[in-house]
Amino acid sequence: MRRIFVAGVSLVVLAGAGAGPAAAAPKTKPKLAVTSLRSHAGAKIGPAERFRITGVVRNRARKASQALLSASLRLRGRTFFVLGAHNVRRVRGRHSRAFTIAATGPLLPAGTAVRRYRLVVCVRSRRGARSTCRRAKRSVLVVPATSGTPGQGGTPGTGTPGTGSP
Repeated sequence: MRRIFVAGVSLVVLAGAGAGPAAAAPKTKPKLAVTSLRSHAGAKIGPAERFRITGVVRNRARKASQALLSASLRLRGRTFFVLGAHNVRRVRGRHSRAFTIAATGPLLPAGTAVRRYRLVVCVRSRRGARSTCRRAKRSVLVVPATSGTPGQGGTPGTGTPGTGSP
């Protein structure tokens, strides 16, 4: 009984010692990363508002690579709205390249509550590859569409709003 216990303990110690150096290996930095990010929408994003997202993507690898970029609005780690995407054809090895994403604000139905979201831009080298993301420093406020009351407009074709024929 004692031999079995000692053999079991020695196996556990050997297995733990073998996993130690592998677990302590430093993590490698991602080859592509968004190093700078800026939104030109301001503090509020209106419904279907068009704006630009600019930034810089850096290639830490030695080889040139393309960069697939995507911009989204997130809340508590979940993606709520996809704003736009851009494909940077070639980023030379150990160099950076500026990018611009043409984004469109989300079209929320009238009566939806105003909410704050985080602007996040992710980059990856190809489809299906793991992406590296960067958040904007400040959150943005997404404003829903304003509701117009139906039936309050003028008669079609008259050009005078609010006056209708009896």
